[in-house]
Amino acid sequence: MNKAEHYGEWAALWEEAKDASKRKTSWDRNARESFELVAMALIYQRNAIEMYEEGTLHGALRTSEAGAGPSIPWPSGEPLFPKMMESTDAKLGNSFIASASLRLPVAVLKAIESFVSPFAPLLKGDGDWSRAALATFFGTVKEMGCCAKASALGSSGSERLRHSLVIMSIHRDDFAHGEVGHPPDGDYKKRRENVLDSLHVCRILESQRVLCRWTLKWLAERQ
Repeated sequence: MNKAEHYGEWAALWEEAKDASKRKTSWDRNARESFELVAMALIYQRNAIEMYEEGTLHGALRTSEAGAGPSIPWPSGEPLFPKMMESTDAKLGNSFIASASLRLPVAVLKAIESFVSPFAPLLKGDGDWSRAALATFFGTVKEMGCCAKASALGSSGSERLRHSLVIMSIHRDDFAHGEVGHPPDGDYKKRRENVLDSLHVCRILESQRVLCRWTLKWLAERQ
């Protein structure tokens, strides 16, 4: 899937979100918040796609120079997005997709709060995602590689959903969100970082869209 195809999938999903916003005249609180999180994730993804060249879009999220300097370009003037985005910059793109990934695990939680869902085995008692359950899929996710060279996120809809949630969660947890409560001697963080090192940008974009599409459909059917 090249950059134009990633954009094409995003554009179709954006139209779905616009249609959903027009169809719904009444939302409960969780549904409204879930939809707003999805909408913001899509906005960030669109801007992220704009910032990647074809090569960096299919490259690893983490590169060898990741610790060499600031993660985003430091603007010479005020940090206005139109100025910062005058030319492509993968570091800025990485910041945008991180902002999308930060929102989506919560968007799914908000959507399923009142219903049984295919994500039930991945939930723990306090209403958050079970990192132990997510970790059972680390081996598969680690071997996925680039979207241009390997198969899809899964062979079935449920596999694609689970793998997408795993990818979003480990990307979000890289910013220290959601790891509270793990035993001090647990190895989740180390294992999670090992998987994140193997992820390609294109797989993160793909996973974001899978969760956005599922959440929009779920909300439409149950509200």
